[in-house]
Amino acid sequence: MRLKCPSCESENTKKNGTTHNEKQNYMCNDCGRQFVKGGQNWFISDYEKELVDKLLLERISLAGITRVLGMSKGWLSTYLKDKYEELPDDLNVDLSLPETEDYLEDRMDEEIDRLVKKKLETCEEYIEIPEDEIDISDWDSTPLDCEFDLSKDLLIKEVYSKERGARIQVFGIQLDEMWSFVQNKKNKQWIWLALNPRNRQIVAFHVGGRGEKDAQIFYDFIPSIFKEQTAFFTDYWQAYACVIPEEKHFAIGKDSGLTAYIERFNGTLRQRASRLVRKALSFSKSLTNHIGAIKNFICHYNLEMKALYL
Repeated sequence: MRLKCPSCESENTKKNGTTHNEKQNYMCNDCGRQFVKGGQNWFISDYEKELVDKLLLERISLAGITRVLGMSKGWLSTYLKDKYEELPDDLNVDLSLPETEDYLEDRMDEEIDRLVKKKLETCEEYIEIPEDEIDISDWDSTPLDCEFDLSKDLLIKEVYSKERGARIQVFGIQLDEMWSFVQNKKNKQWIWLALNPRNRQIVAFHVGGRGEKDAQIFYDFIPSIFKEQTAFFTDYWQAYACVIPEEKHFAIGKDSGLTAYIERFNGTLRQRASRLVRKALSFSKSLTNHIGAIKNFICHYNLEMKALYL
């Protein structure tokens, strides 16, 4: 009677030499699995591999995954190496751009609503002050009424302020960088990220230093369609100004809201990738695995965003 394959349970097996300790080795003619009689079944099912894929995207260390699923660290390391090598270089990015005119009109409406709300809140605060607590005898004029004319009181000067004005003038890709390390905190590895605000996808990333050289490498990774047809919103880090054309570069502060989406993604990445969580025991020992883990999360995240914004 032939032995059954422990993997596919086929009886189409044959003898295939001996192992290093002289035990009879067998091979399945259907799936190619090799095994010995009475040996332990180290086969990892597709279901378990799916669990590994899901756990890699959550805040759990590799050691934690091996403990939960009862698999060896050696197998997991080999699996990750193969998985990271198969990740697409395009990061599953959708290269489509919005209709610029419609997009900017929507942003203009948002800015008007924001300023109207701000103006009304200011008026409400004024109205709530009791009259007997205010001495207006020395005032040159009485306070403005809560009712106001948008064309005069809202004033496009505020809408077109130095920083927020870019929001309604151009469509821009949001850029930012976040700190990480490999092996020890002295070995800093900065994660450069570029996000498309239209669909929240990460269109490019780079891991390396924080200087002009790495800024150029990062900028080269950004798809050409974005470099040709969009602007770029960044913080005031000087490396950006060295590599991004001046007419396309808008350096702005966080209070402008123009880098809000990329800042939010930074928080998501740091909370869900265990090796990036601050004040935790998990950290990367290998730069290759560090980059692979980040790329794996970004590829999955982009697929989620593609489904969400279709």
